[in-house]
Amino acid sequence: MRIQSIPAVFAFADGQPVDGFMGALPESELRAFVEKVLSSHGGQAEQVEQLLTAAEAAMETDTAQALQMFGQVAQLEPENGRAIAGMVKAHIAADDLDSARELLAVIPPALVNDSHVSGALAALTVAETPVDDGEIARLGEAVSADESDYQSRLDLSVALNAAGQGEAALDHLMWLIEKDRAWNDDAARKQLLLFFEAWGPTHELTLSGRRRLSSILFA
Repeated sequence: MRIQSIPAVFAFADGQPVDGFMGALPESELRAFVEKVLSSHGGQAEQVEQLLTAAEAAMETDTAQALQMFGQVAQLEPENGRAIAGMVKAHIAADDLDSARELLAVIPPALVNDSHVSGALAALTVAETPVDDGEIARLGEAVSADESDYQSRLDLSVALNAAGQGEAALDHLMWLIEKDRAWNDDAARKQLLLFFEAWGPTHELTLSGRRRLSSILFA
């Protein structure tokens, strides 16, 4: 930067210097300088939000592109839970569970209780559930033979969701909650909340599931 004296101040946008000044400035002039840079090049917060919105949209069609954009945000803000969770879910969507595990293993301590990261962890837990068509058939038969076999119905719900049959999985959990919401220490509701975290807050099954759950609990 050929700095010859201090203080020397430079503003960067997209990794490139866009403005600067030498010497000390009073607060009013310093604020004016910052506002000028932000108005000309956009604040980081705006850039981050745009990247996150684009990345989440790309998850529907191009997980590689989504992963790249989530990574850009993580470079700008290493403790952005939404970005890290997005990277984890992009790895899961690409069937790269090892990378998802590695990413979650090194999350910053500040993100341990982040809701986005919790959702990514739930999504990984669901993705790690093995799909066994024979087991799904066996559990389905057990439930058909005895509707009071609550454990088989809960296990069937987990297996169906792992097989990509989220709506059927949701139906079985709702049946359990409606029949006996307190069974096995509230196991069905807890499993449902895990599904909500894994699906994400805007997923259609999460939205419909929350509506159905409310109608049951507050009936």
